[in-house]
Amino acid sequence: MDIIKRYKRIIAVMGIVFLVVIIEVVANYPAIKAGYDNLDISKNINVLKKDGKEKYQIVFKSEENLYVREIRLQGEFSKEHIYTISTKEINEFGKIEKEKYSDTVNSFFSDFHTNLGKKVKSIKITMEKSEGEELTGVFLSNRFEINKYRMIFAFISLLLLYCAFFERVFIKKAEWYFVGVSLMFGLLIISLAQTTCVSWDEQIHFQRVYELSGGKNTRWSEAAKLIVDRTNLKCNTKAEFAQLRSYMDEKGEEYILEKRREVPSFSYQEVAYLPMALFFSLGKGLGLSFSSLFSFGKLGNLFTYIFVMFWAIRLAKSRKMFVAFIAMMPTTLLQASSYTYDGVVFSFLTLGCVLWCREKFFESEKYHTLSVIGAIIFFAAGCKGNLYSSCFAVVTVAAAWNEKPKGKDIIQGRYCNSFHFGDDDICFTDCFKYDGEEFILWR
Repeated sequence: MDIIKRYKRIIAVMGIVFLVVIIEVVANYPAIKAGYDNLDISKNINVLKKDGKEKYQIVFKSEENLYVREIRLQGEFSKEHIYTISTKEINEFGKIEKEKYSDTVNSFFSDFHTNLGKKVKSIKITMEKSEGEELTGVFLSNRFEINKYRMIFAFISLLLLYCAFFERVFIKKAEWYFVGVSLMFGLLIISLAQTTCVSWDEQIHFQRVYELSGGKNTRWSEAAKLIVDRTNLKCNTKAEFAQLRSYMDEKGEEYILEKRREVPSFSYQEVAYLPMALFFSLGKGLGLSFSSLFSFGKLGNLFTYIFVMFWAIRLAKSRKMFVAFIAMMPTTLLQASSYTYDGVVFSFLTLGCVLWCREKFFESEKYHTLSVIGAIIFFAAGCKGNLYSSCFAVVTVAAAWNEKPKGKDIIQGRYCNSFHFGDDDICFTDCFKYDGEEFILWR
């Protein structure tokens, strides 16, 4: 037992690695049982004509109930087309079910992949055919394939579960547990996103970061313009993402436009973009390819978010785990791992609130000048660079430092203060609750 306690962390890591391997083996069980690669069914390609239009149709039937992990199409196309996949599948109870899927081809790639992962009796693929386009091959596969993203996700999840249940130091030091979770999952989100926009307005934020990193004269690469114009190439397999990285790296070396900024090289409204712009500029200096550069710029947002929230959790006098829980929510981590100002805004406002609450409720009768100034600065910086909101935040926060609630008042009643940040307003409320009645001190 003493040996186990002494080497428990090594044993835990070994156990986690073993479980990750088991998960990967289970995921690849169909390939282990009956694997094959590049089953060519191109001979089944037919061109049908109806109402003056042509379409491709590929019909494949299997008497052995073939397990198909992936369908791959080859061809040259002038624009994006949607193709449909109709299947007759064998479910877990041995019954036949009819299902339909859809995917796309485009003019950028020559190979197109669709993950299926089903045992089928028949497959029918249909797609519109335009003049000058040609579908040259269709292949099925069920090969053994290690998914590094699945392995990393499983390893991180199991490691964090171990730390939560068996390493009490991480619970006592909530800020360090937050750092571990945010760093590992943030990096995973960035790597999974590849060179695509994951939110509806990420291209707008990327444009501002790109212009800010370029200084007064910004040279636009074709890859950057594809991002800004939101020419998102639809990829759903790692083979397609590999083609996307290669394509964007090639276009990242082709500069098609040079634009001079008419505004100053840096303004107050761009405070939230500064960490991303600095990392993007650093990536340029390191000579990174565009796909790596695109991910590297996001690190500025992620590291800033982790650093600021670390101090927010550490400086919180109570409810540390609650603050850490909010900071580790999937939405906030996604925002911190994307091109957006939301991560900076949220972390700065949170730290400002923590400093404000420390002075309001927990410190001595006298206020600490550095904490007061720090709270005002973080509130102002977290107002999305809007000068009006920032000024209003400073005035409101300063007004919020009225006389502290006395201990007797807190015991007999309940003194509370709430604040709300909207897009165009900030609302603070001081109130005192006693015997079910709420007395508004000011709003």
